[in-house]
Amino acid sequence: PLRPFRAQCAALGVEVLPVIARESLPHWDPGWGTEEYGAALLPYGKQVSGTERIEIGNEPDLEAPSSWTMTAAQLKALPAAAREVWPRGYLIGPGLASGDPSWVDRDWLYYIQALSVHPYGRRAPGFGLPVEYLPIPDLLAAYAAYGLPLWVSEFGAPARDFDLDIERAAYYAAMARYLDWRGDVAGACAFCLAGDGVEEFALQGTPALATFLEASGNIARNHAPETIG
Repeated sequence: PLRPFRAQCAALGVEVLPVIARESLPHWDPGWGTEEYGAALLPYGKQVSGTERIEIGNEPDLEAPSSWTMTAAQLKALPAAAREVWPRGYLIGPGLASGDPSWVDRDWLYYIQALSVHPYGRRAPGFGLPVEYLPIPDLLAAYAAYGLPLWVSEFGAPARDFDLDIERAAYYAAMARYLDWRGDVAGACAFCLAGDGVEEFALQGTPALATFLEASGNIARNHAPETIG
């Protein structure tokens, strides 16, 4: 249940960012329209306050086991239905991860207040690790051109990409400081606290978690993305 989990997080001073992902809607069909999405989302409307931040969608532009892959046309009905369920909610979405800003469809931008992205494989400018990662500024600038605030609702790097724990910690600190410095990033979430199936990304008990929280400043430093369902 979502509410007990959120209460536990609140006791720790951690705010949860609810996420409507593929796992939230176990009977989802790619042919759903606004009516079907609305009916499926309605139970969550009772669990999530009508005025808080909610992320809608998860990596529709990427084909991966953990992604909710859709075409841009299929995605249109989801934020429209979410807006009906949460008419005053601060809707964020849809967690774009392909690195291709041209995938964005302006039709569904009408229903959200912020555009969320998952820039894996990117690093802060001026920070040289991991060497195979590309600098992030050009990518964020391309998404920002759509005129909405940005949320980096997932970013991270697996432990295998670093030789030392201190290097990984420095990576998270550099990313947090850069995202805080940008005026168009409203929130950022490091992935992930506990590695349920993705242990190499886990931050709990590592120096990287402390450096990320310390460096996050005003970019919603205590947000923890959590799938509803």
